[in-house]
Amino acid sequence: MLNLVSGLLTPTAGRVEVFGRPLGTAAVAFVAQDTPLYRRWSVADLLRFGSAANPRWDRAAAQYSSAGGSARRSWS
Repeated sequence: MLNLVSGLLTPTAGRVEVFGRPLGTAAVAFVAQDTPLYRRWSVADLLRFGSAANPRWDRAAAQYSSAGGSARRSWS
C-alpha cells in the first residue's frame, strides 16, 4: 500500500483517497525501514541508480542535496 501511496507503483485500478479526497503523491514521502544502500557505492553511483530506477527522478534536486546545498558539483 505504501508503494501505491508514494507513487512507486501505479495502481491497476482504483485510486488512493484520504478522507474522501484523492491523494497527491507530491504530498507523500516514503522512507524505507531497512537500509537499501550498497556500501561500496559512491554518492555518484547512488545518484545514477536513483535516476535509472525512478521515472520521476529530479536530477537537479538530487545534485543540489548531495552537494550539501551547493549546485556546483556535477555527477556524470
